[in-house]
Amino acid sequence: MVLKLTVQGDPKNKDRAKREALTWTHVGGLRGGSMRVDNGVGLIEPGGRLELKDGKLTGSFRREELGAVVSVDTVVADGAITGTGGIGDRKWMVATRMAGVSMILAPGRLVIEGAQPGQAGKRGVGSHVAAALNTATGKPVWMGTAHGSYTGRGQLLRLTRDRIHRDVLLTRAWEAIDATSGKPLLRGASPDQWDWEGVWQDGDTLYSTYENGSAAIRYWLDADGQVGSRTLWTRRRLHAFVAGGPGGTLSDGRLL
Repeated sequence: MVLKLTVQGDPKNKDRAKREALTWTHVGGLRGGSMRVDNGVGLIEPGGRLELKDGKLTGSFRREELGAVVSVDTVVADGAITGTGGIGDRKWMVATRMAGVSMILAPGRLVIEGAQPGQAGKRGVGSHVAAALNTATGKPVWMGTAHGSYTGRGQLLRLTRDRIHRDVLLTRAWEAIDATSGKPLLRGASPDQWDWEGVWQDGDTLYSTYENGSAAIRYWLDADGQVGSRTLWTRRRLHAFVAGGPGGTLSDGRLL
């Protein structure tokens, strides 16, 4: 279903982005009477869920680029969802002092990665900055360094073994970091070929398509809570290219 949402601006707000009326379009499906809405940072980072009741879809979700919560009041009819929303006040703002930053949402944590000032885009740098902020207050939960140069946003892995649960940041340098504590859990070897711009995730497994093939890597927790990984398969073949990189998508257990 398609959610077309007109967000009413607040003429008195000092933030220009919140003074103006905005129109957003979200594509999603209703499952179990609710619809997931992504927060604008990445598809693996749900900003919230809207609940369907008596033909109306209501609730709230986050838009990280605005630093705000959007409240929603919509009507469902003829396979489409239309309605209005309101932007809440900014809860906090912090300076990262990083040159280029990416963000991943974990429960109660905003995990950020970035380069040290003056090192953005440089190869061969031994480490980059990683940290987590409390999503309610913006205060640092942990701060540290991650292996390798910063080359873009990593992936969030949610791994479970028996009663042990880990939310894990996997950096593009193939280091797994506990999103809750900042503790390194794995520094794995990189595959022979991999394209981070062409990555799809299905639970604990990552898939990538690149110029002459595809690959899949699975992650898990071992008995002592550390992260393990192995390459499930690699395939060599030529892929059709679209603007911006390799083509491909996940559908019903198939990488197309």
